[in-house]
Formats: sequence, C-alpha cells, structure tokens
Amino acid sequence: MRFAFAIHGFAITILHFTGIKDYFETVIYSQILIVICVIIGLTSLMLDYKKNRSSESVNILKMFTILIIFAIFEIINFSFSFYEYYHYIFRWVLSSSVHTYLLNM
Repeated sequence: MRFAFAIHGFAITILHFTGIKDYFETVIYSQILIVICVIIGLTSLMLDYKKNRSSESVNILKMFTILIIFAIFEIINFSFSFYEYYHYIFRWVLSSSVHTYLLNM
C-alpha cells in the first residue's frame, strides 16, 4: 500500500502528458484508490485492536472517525453545491471538533 499512491501518481502523469486521458477523467481512479486504502487501513486497525487491545489503535480509530465525518461533509457539499456557505461551516466544525478531541486525549 505504501507504493500504491506513487505508482498511481506516475500513471496519471503519464496518461495526462501523453494525452490519453485528461486530469479530470482520472479523478475517479484516485477516489477509488483512496477508498480502497481507507478500507484496508481501517480493517488493519480493527484487527490490531482485536489482537492487542492497544490504546494507540483506539486513538487512531477515533481520528479516522473524524476524517470519515469530514469526508461525508465534503460529499454533501459537492453533491448539493453549498460552495459559498459551506466553507465557513466546515472551518467551524473542523476547529471545534479537533479542539474538543485534543482536550479529551
């Protein structure tokens, strides 16, 4: 998984410079790769927690939860085109949730 994004970036660059695919035509491949890597990462963390019961795994899973919540916000923003107002809402939610998370660590 470590080299997946490097290989992907190289392939996208080659496709773009050779004119085979435009950048925006390859965005779906990037999104699919990100989803696959997040699923693999979450599965690995859950298996690690199940095996070792480490508090570090729990903290990382909490951080992943925050990232997933913001990803859902971004999908909603993109789907409904809340571009003007969503930026301010996103900043407020991000700053308050990160601040709360850091205080509770």
